[in-house]
Amino acid sequence: EAVPGAALETRLGYVLTGHADVDSVSREGLQGLSDYANARTSAVLGHPDGVVPGRDDLSYYPMLYWPVTADAKADPARSAALNAYMRHGGILLIDGQGVDPASPEAAHDDFAAPAPGSLAALRRMTEGLDVPPLTRLTDRHVLAHTFYLLHDFPGRYDGLPVWVAREGDSSNDGVSPVIIGASDWAHAWAVDAQGDTPYATMPAGDAQRVTAYRFGVNAVLYALTGNYKADQVHVPALLRRLGE
Repeated sequence: EAVPGAALETRLGYVLTGHADVDSVSREGLQGLSDYANARTSAVLGHPDGVVPGRDDLSYYPMLYWPVTADAKADPARSAALNAYMRHGGILLIDGQGVDPASPEAAHDDFAAPAPGSLAALRRMTEGLDVPPLTRLTDRHVLAHTFYLLHDFPGRYDGLPVWVAREGDSSNDGVSPVIIGASDWAHAWAVDAQGDTPYATMPAGDAQRVTAYRFGVNAVLYALTGNYKADQVHVPALLRRLGE
């Protein structure tokens, strides 16, 4: 049996939705993000893989991107596979693509008009997932300064909240196993075969795209390194104790 490519090099993964257009954007988005991270950090990422939880081995992937589609259904086998993935240190980035999961109402601005039924689909598809208590991501969280110092976390859309596990959760060594947002990051990160970024980022254009890439890099390095940045605050005390 052939060894999976993801066993030989670090790759990001994306959950296949069965929609060719959505899956293509996920692939282009994670490729664009991987290229950006490779050019600016010590990470060495290969080509991203599309995966089906419950069929494919997820253990090779430090982070999985999962876009919401309006026809998404609950799937116990998928939930069980993703729960095992998160339990063993993987990070699941769920993207509502314009639908704020914390609100019963859709995003209101003209740029983030979600497909009808997307919010219900988000609830269905996360049914059975072991999602810890969540809190809104702020610039005080490790994820906001893993590599770049960030105050906002936009994707194709700006101004939508991002949710992470509440601090103090002792599972997974304090690392949030899930990041939930609606900013449509894949469209912002996407690079096509010609090396162009074909999708507009609104309302702030190229500056917003740069911030979206930087958020993606932070998420990747957070997935690869965990809470080491948070642990650094303890270094002076550890050094003092070692010197005693």
